[in-house]
Amino acid sequence: MINFRIKLTIVGPLLASLLLVGCETSPLQTSPGATTSKTINIKRASVKALLAAAPTLPSPQREQALLMASKKLLADDEVARALEVLQSLNLTTLGPQEKGEYILLSAQIELLAGDPQRAQDLITSNQMGLLDISSQLESDLLTRISWTRARILEANQNFYAAARERIFLAPMLESAEHRDLNHQRIWTDLVSLPADRLAELKTGMELPELKGWLELAWIYQSQQDDLDQQIADINAWQAQNTGHPAADNLPEAVNILTQLAAQRPTRVALLLPLKGKYEPASRAIFNGFLAAHYGVQKQRDDISIRLYDSSDIDQFPATYQTAVDEGAEVIIGPLQKENLRFLLSDPNDLPVTTIALNSDSGKASNSSGTEAKPPESETMADAESAQAEALNSEQDVADLNDGKSNGKKRAPKQPANLFQFSLAPEDDAREVVAFAQANDYVNASILFHNAAWWQRSYDEFIAEWTQAGGKISSIASYSRQSEMAGAVRSLLRLDQSRARARQLEYTIGTEFKFDPRRRRDIDFVYVMATPVDARQLRPLFEFYYAKSVPLLSGSQIYSGVPDAKKDRDLNSVQFCDIPWLLDEPDAIKSAMTNAWPGSDHRYARLNALGVDAYRLQTRIQLLAAAPSARLFGATGVLSVDSSNNVKRRLTWAEFKRGIPSVMPPIEPKIELITDDSGIQTNPAANPG
Repeated sequence: MINFRIKLTIVGPLLASLLLVGCETSPLQTSPGATTSKTINIKRASVKALLAAAPTLPSPQREQALLMASKKLLADDEVARALEVLQSLNLTTLGPQEKGEYILLSAQIELLAGDPQRAQDLITSNQMGLLDISSQLESDLLTRISWTRARILEANQNFYAAARERIFLAPMLESAEHRDLNHQRIWTDLVSLPADRLAELKTGMELPELKGWLELAWIYQSQQDDLDQQIADINAWQAQNTGHPAADNLPEAVNILTQLAAQRPTRVALLLPLKGKYEPASRAIFNGFLAAHYGVQKQRDDISIRLYDSSDIDQFPATYQTAVDEGAEVIIGPLQKENLRFLLSDPNDLPVTTIALNSDSGKASNSSGTEAKPPESETMADAESAQAEALNSEQDVADLNDGKSNGKKRAPKQPANLFQFSLAPEDDAREVVAFAQANDYVNASILFHNAAWWQRSYDEFIAEWTQAGGKISSIASYSRQSEMAGAVRSLLRLDQSRARARQLEYTIGTEFKFDPRRRRDIDFVYVMATPVDARQLRPLFEFYYAKSVPLLSGSQIYSGVPDAKKDRDLNSVQFCDIPWLLDEPDAIKSAMTNAWPGSDHRYARLNALGVDAYRLQTRIQLLAAAPSARLFGATGVLSVDSSNNVKRRLTWAEFKRGIPSVMPPIEPKIELITDDSGIQTNPAANPG
């Protein structure tokens, strides 16, 4: 009997994709001597017909009919009925072919039930005798088992093992569509691995095909700061690997990459405010841009970089036109949101490709998505207490769970060659949602510092979390540190627990010893607070009987500078931030540290923004043309969506002994769509 747990939401298309690969092409019937009434086309029959006919059929047709019924029920998202039918079979009495089908269906059910590890155990081990019967299985079934095994390994983020499985699977696929899909998935699995891991795996690898894939993925990841060298390495790889599947059919991102050298810009303009309140941010961005330019192994001598002052908002249209008139082939900027809105006001294409260092979703906001985060000691003078107090009410939590939140407004139409790239607080909120989903959390509580800076993260989290089917258990906020303990008690409903105890004492007329009990419907707490405040929160949760509740946060919780003494009270808190601050320093970061050793750490994230702005100006067309392409940047793993917004996947870390410890990457669930011809993937969901 398999260990089955029904997931709250079952994705039918994913299920169909697991079932449709290599489906039977011929009907199965009873033995030649059977009567016509007992003959049934098992593949084409309805579930009702299969279940009605099964008791009258001899073995193995009876078992085949029940297995097909279970498969059809799964394809219709009737998981409980599919399981019931499957469990009506006795595994020990099945023949090899039927037993293989049984194990395959069992693994698929476990995957859809939200236990990919259990699914992997079933389909990669001999727990149910799969290895014992493998040599007796028909090729069609072996192909479907191998395909499903690869998909389950991917669900468990075992990307290297999944790639090996798919390389083994490739020769068995007859459909050109399935071969192309498998080819792309080998690539996306391998480029999901860090460059240093790829370097380790390719060293000493003796299997030629796998070694070739590993080398190509390593070139794609490790040489992205030097396009000339990268293309030269790709050409050399092709010459050395004639006959390799990827040599004749380069992955989409690599193929487009080889076309970029002749098209990359040689005249770059930066439009940054060089006076006023944005001047420190502009300086940090520009320093990062220069560090990326001079930090590459082979500096380009054909590139011209000009800096224009865009401080005067009224003069911005003229400043932009001046950059164009002076020959700019790509413009980096503007930084101010007002200037970005000027560009967005005209839906026609701009004269040149423009990468704005800010974003505008169409929602009113007083904060800039690219401004430096407030210093740890800065008081949030613009707190909006009345709004936060309203969010604490039980009715508002109920409304959010009923889908009555304001939601997100549609972004305005924008010029086709305008791209928006920022360190928006919404990015952190989306990462927390993805992390919580990957951990199968359902009930979220929110604790935030009652200030305008956090409002955008709050709004984005509410919209994304409720849309994904998550529930809001409670919300609490504070305006000053003296209110933090009360906010935590409110979040956990400890005050209500005490009130019930006092009422009971009054009712029975006897005092008794009482330990307050916190609410139990909290899977995690999303914390939005400065580092100074956050350092007090973990001890408060421990004091109020909630030590085991996971605390998740965005980049605002980390100062950017490792400090074991100050951050020891953040132990076990998990948060997302940019790779520039969490990963080992690369050549560009080392070059920047040497060039500006006394730079303000509060602007380190903007240094990283400048680094990636430099990288994007040569690769933005690749990201736009190939939705599966990725840039492994200083601010995250970058991609471009259909609205020309640069999306960032951040790095996750956990505080251990006061120091951030990088966690394995959290991969978003791959969305699959199907049609009558078989399986297709949604390209925008695939890294590459």
